[in-house]
Amino acid sequence: MTELEPKPGSRPAPRASRAGRFASLAERQQLACLALTGRREALEAHLKSLRDSENDAVGRYHLALALAQEARVRDALGILRSLITETPANAQARRLAYRLLIHEVECAARAGEWPTVSQLIAETMDMSPEEVDPATELNRFKHVVPLAHLRAGRRSQAAQAWEEQLRANPSDFRLLHNLALLHYWWARGLDGGSENPKAPMLAAIAYWTALVHSDAFWNNWSQNRQEAWGFRLPSGELEALRSSFLEEHLDLWLQSRVDHAKRHKNQTLAQT
Repeated sequence: MTELEPKPGSRPAPRASRAGRFASLAERQQLACLALTGRREALEAHLKSLRDSENDAVGRYHLALALAQEARVRDALGILRSLITETPANAQARRLAYRLLIHEVECAARAGEWPTVSQLIAETMDMSPEEVDPATELNRFKHVVPLAHLRAGRRSQAAQAWEEQLRANPSDFRLLHNLALLHYWWARGLDGGSENPKAPMLAAIAYWTALVHSDAFWNNWSQNRQEAWGFRLPSGELEALRSSFLEEHLDLWLQSRVDHAKRHKNQTLAQT
């Protein structure tokens, strides 16, 4: 059964209505043909007559497709972003935007433009159609994915991504450091807010404690300081720094937090 044929048991559509549907479908086919044959200028000219019509969005999608075929990816993405903003459920626009964003991520990664990669990955995850799991395809850039989550304000997803990487490589002290910093500033940012900071606070304590006991981290830290300062920190001073680190950077913060809560008679926060 074709789209123009009536369903069994339904009343035949009025002739004028059927003619209108046929004209609309024919116009869509024309738009697709113009895009696929690379006749972008003719497509743009035809689009001027489609403003406020039901095929306007279809025409803009095909214009984005034509631009992508000319390697004008950023122009194509500009149109697709507009379409998705107007109609978030536009699966066709999302699929094309997703493929183009993956291409842009790969180009930025080859150029070593990691801040751009992080930004594009965040957008790729937001733009992906429902049937796609972007994490599978973006696994090649797994070291950037948590940063993309942070850029988008998704701290729990960033923590989850780094934790998965840490389970796969428990000796990677850089991941420990990332998680310690993430949860510390997460908890600090929740001070006095409506969200309970207990979970990120406990995680911060756990990760910083693990980091203090990581010889690999401190050896690396000492080597970096030597390169920056021009001399190596004496082992006695390094051990003193490690032994006092938790007290100076966590205990004092927690105590000041309790004192602040008590002054403001916030017993719930003081007991957290």
